[in-house]
Amino acid sequence: MSRNRYLIFTVISLTVMLVFAFYPSDRKRIKKIIRDCGDSVVNENADQLMEHISFNFKGPHGGSYLQLKKRVERIFERFDDFDITSDIMNISIEGKQAEADLKASVIASEGIDRTYFIGDAGSNEDIKVFLEKSPYEWKVIGFERLHNR
Repeated sequence: MSRNRYLIFTVISLTVMLVFAFYPSDRKRIKKIIRDCGDSVVNENADQLMEHISFNFKGPHGGSYLQLKKRVERIFERFDDFDITSDIMNISIEGKQAEADLKASVIASEGIDRTYFIGDAGSNEDIKVFLEKSPYEWKVIGFERLHNR
């Protein structure tokens, strides 16, 4: 009888440890969203990008979700061959709100010309991404470009 208890205790303990080890944390989920957003831009897939944007989105100059979607579609029509370099420096989470600090650069082609959207040849630009947690997932609600000095 005590052998069965020990076996049951061991199985339950291992199950709990595996769940905690492999269940994605909020930080992992936020990192995945940021990576997916970058992949969406590189693949020029506006619909895939907008899946990670909240309908509550407010742009740096007051733009809404729909304005962002139209702007992204126009950019993808005009530019090609996007290249993104980004590093997530910090993620801070408070309840259902989060901020991610990035260093990023984005380059794209317009015809034969290559241009930087974010950052420049010498350095990446600091960007702060704001997120909110919906009942099912994290969504981007805004961003801010922090101008390097």
